[in-house]
Amino acid sequence: MTYGVWETPISTLYTVLHNLNKEQLIQFTERSHGGRMRKVYEITLKGKETLKIILKEYLKLRESLNSLISYTIGTDDEFSPIFFQMMGVLDSFFKKNPLENYSGKSKEEKLKLLEFHYSLICQKIKDFMNLKQKYGKSLLKLKKKLQMKKFEEKSESL
Repeated sequence: MTYGVWETPISTLYTVLHNLNKEQLIQFTERSHGGRMRKVYEITLKGKETLKIILKEYLKLRESLNSLISYTIGTDDEFSPIFFQMMGVLDSFFKKNPLENYSGKSKEEKLKLLEFHYSLICQKIKDFMNLKQKYGKSLLKLKKKLQMKKFEEKSESL
């Protein structure tokens, strides 16, 4: 469910699944697996529509929080919130061994998790490269402005 990024207590997971099923946001079917009956959950159409609404609200909230962060740290720089957000995500990956959270999982599950994390890191690297380009352009613009200002001040003093 979380691709190994954080651990969900089993009691919490079952409570969430029960509530989502009760609200008809997910449904389950029972299937036999290894001689045992297992519940397999799927999102319903109502669940997909609800998820779309939640994601829209999340994006509004994230934008609002990014704005608050920029204001709080005293800058209107559009890059700062993106930088802090990406650092937080990557920081959690680089601080630990990739296989650390996968104990007790089958090789297939480990492979899926590693592939997911790998693609996530590749995307974040791409985002960082784009951010690096934006910062580089902003840095060059600011340096040119400062050089022009110094040049104008020298010209005025002559």
